[in-house]
Formats: sequence, C-alpha cells, structure tokens
Amino acid sequence: MRILLISEPGDQNTLYGLYDAMATLEIVPPNGPRERGKTGFSLVGEDAQIHSVTEVTLSKGLIKGFTLVYPAADAPRMARVLAAMKTSFKPLGDTALDPTLGQPMAVGRADLIAGLDVRHPEFARSGLFIDAKGAVLTAAEGLSACGKVTIEGAPAKIAFADPGLGIAVLQPLAPLAPPAVARFETVTAGRGAALAVAGFSYPEALSAPVVSFGTLSDLTGLAGEPERARLAVKTLPGDVGGPVLDGAGAVFGMVLPQGGETARLLPPEMTVAVQTSALVPVLAAQGFAPRAAEPGGTLAAEDISALAQGVTAQIACWK
Repeated sequence: MRILLISEPGDQNTLYGLYDAMATLEIVPPNGPRERGKTGFSLVGEDAQIHSVTEVTLSKGLIKGFTLVYPAADAPRMARVLAAMKTSFKPLGDTALDPTLGQPMAVGRADLIAGLDVRHPEFARSGLFIDAKGAVLTAAEGLSACGKVTIEGAPAKIAFADPGLGIAVLQPLAPLAPPAVARFETVTAGRGAALAVAGFSYPEALSAPVVSFGTLSDLTGLAGEPERARLAVKTLPGDVGGPVLDGAGAVFGMVLPQGGETARLLPPEMTVAVQTSALVPVLAAQGFAPRAAEPGGTLAAEDISALAQGVTAQIACWK
C-alpha cells in the first residue's frame, strides 16, 4: 500500500493541470470513474494489478489531497482504509509546500511528478480531421492490437479500416470539435509539385505538429501502385497518418508507414503516401463525405503551416 500526500499553491488552472498529469501516471490505471469540478477532482484507476483513489480539493489558493494505491487483491480490506482516509483527511493552515523549495535540478518539472512513472502509449502517430464531429483519418497499421486508442487524448473507436489502402478512420467516443476539417484536392498535383507533410514528428517532446516541405517525385508506389505516390520529403514514425498538402493547402494524400521491405528500398528523404483519388471513394462509401477543396492559388509557407496545425490530429495507441 502507498499513500501520497498532495500539497501545492495554485488556482483552477493549476488544479486542472494536476488532474491531467495524475491521469497519465502508472499508478492511475485508465479504467475507473473520475470527476473534475471547479474546486476539486477525484480519480479512480483500476486494473488487474492495482487500484488507486485520488481525492484533491482547491480552497483559498491551496491545492491539497491524497492518493491511496494498493494491490487489486486487497480491494475489500482497502475499502475500510479508504473510508478512514476520506473522513480523517483535513488540510491544515494557510500554506502549502512551495514548489520552488530545494536545490535547482537539471530536469524539467514535467519529468518529476513526485518521482512517479508516467504512462506512455505503445505508439503515437498523426491523423487528419475529416468531419466536424472529430472523425480522424489515419494509418491502419497496428491499431487492431491496441487496447485503447485516443484522439488528442480523448478515447476513440475504430470506425472502419481498409487494409488494402492501409487506412483507418477513428471516431471519438464523446463529441470532439476539431479546430479545422481537411479539404481534399479535386485536381491531382503533377510531378515536381511542392508539397508539405504535417505530423507529430516528436510526440514525446512537442505538443504541436511539425510541417516539412518537399516535392512530389512520382504518382505511383515503388511497385507501380496507382493509388500511391512517392514524396521527396523526410518523415519520422510520428508523421505516419498525417496529411500531405499541396501548394494550395488541399489534401493530396496521407503518409503511410515505411515498414518491411519497403523501408530498405526507400532513401531516407523519401516518403510513400496514399493519394486522395483513392481515399475519397472509400471514405464516401463508408459514410464519410470528404470535403472538396475550392480552387485557389499557391499559399505562402506560413499559411500552409497554419492550416496544417488545425487539421492535424495526434493519435495514440495504449495497451
């Protein structure tokens, strides 16, 4: 059994930040009821190994509370302990632990949540919002093995997958309003056209997508697949599933993973994508009506980057 005591000064924003941070800890399994209000929150996490209960309140600029962690097998006995904790816990005084106390360290506070391990996804990648309800188009590879998938941290489900194209559509379990919805090109770009790839290249370090610029090398895959294209742009695993935008900001395609034999054939600065011409009929047949881009001129790089920020979503796979 472990008991953690929480004490820090703060306001409602600090409280909400603590809630988000606590929800990512290994000692707080993702399953279990939770509630967050303006003056406090409760978190219950349960899996086959451990259970944990967190109770936190905000009062007069002070955030105080506790977390009780115990083996799942001890749940009946721990019910009495938890009851005693709730009835006896009483914040004292008008001060809290100063977060600046102690020797300065060369480690960011985000990495030092009381020395506790943070829960990490099996993998994280990118996707693009395709409707106003928050549905996201992404790469299908590996999703079927996920115990849970999330869109921007929100629980989601796999609406459908097309292994042939290597794509899948995820839908959030609760309403999710995207910043922007992708619009798909109606005229295919030609060889040599300028393109941009948006994706969460560094999912652990950056909370925003990175935009990389390059050109269209060919309108077929390595084996001559007509639904694919080769791009002269370097990408990372976190970019997989992200949108490929043409010079007008319309979606030219979606980045595919570089796995198996294909990865050994591709030079490091080349990426394979599935084209919009193949995506649109499949999405429409599944009840997702891709929005068509309006004809327009070439946008400046900063305008394409701003557009990409809105349509690109972060996807995570959890055990």
